Amino acid sequence: MKKLLLLVASLVVMWANSASAAIIVTLDSVGTDLSNSSLIDWVYRAELQPTQSMTESRDFFTVYDFPNILNAQFNLSKDPLVAGHTFALSQAPIGLTSSLVAPPDSPAIGNISVSLTGGGNIAPTGHAVTLGNLIVQTTTKETVLGWFSGQGQLTANDSVAGNTGRVEVPAAIPEPATLTLTLVGLIAVGALSVRRRSLG
Repeated sequence: MKKLLLLVASLVVMWANSASAAIIVTLDSVGTDLSNSSLIDWVYRAELQPTQSMTESRDFFTVYDFPNILNAQFNLSKDPLVAGHTFALSQAPIGLTSSLVAPPDSPAIGNISVSLTGGGNIAPTGHAVTLGNLIVQTTTKETVLGWFSGQGQLTANDSVAGNTGRVEVPAAIPEPATLTLTLVGLIAVGALSVRRRSLG
């Protein structure tokens, strides 16, 4: 019973955090740069959540603590709500952070902040909007999963909404060879089960 209560409590906290989140950052991929195999590209996706908006020259998101940053860029998504807007990147040991949150941040390691700087406000209606991809290039493949924070506005009353959290990492997708081996194993187990039933 105690475990069930803990599980319910953690789900409620997760739901509350996601319900009040302005911007969510997900790590989409990590891989060797195509033009230089000694460099690593970290590709993050930033989404503005429903019931939130971004106000020009006021709102942003930050991904914290990248060791050995070489460069970074932000590519806008093709969502019509984002088209025509401009974003600026800044890199600093202390990243932009909403006054409403306090994520862990090591002042000795660089942060990347992405701010809405032009094109007016962005206000999704009923669904999350992908703002774009933040691509950070580093010289080492140290684990950069860390924390992010975001600042937006509650659409209903234009009050500041700040959130923070661990960078989300999608579940790994098995490679085709792994899927084939799994399928062969399941067929073998099924055949063995049928054989035992027919003998017994």
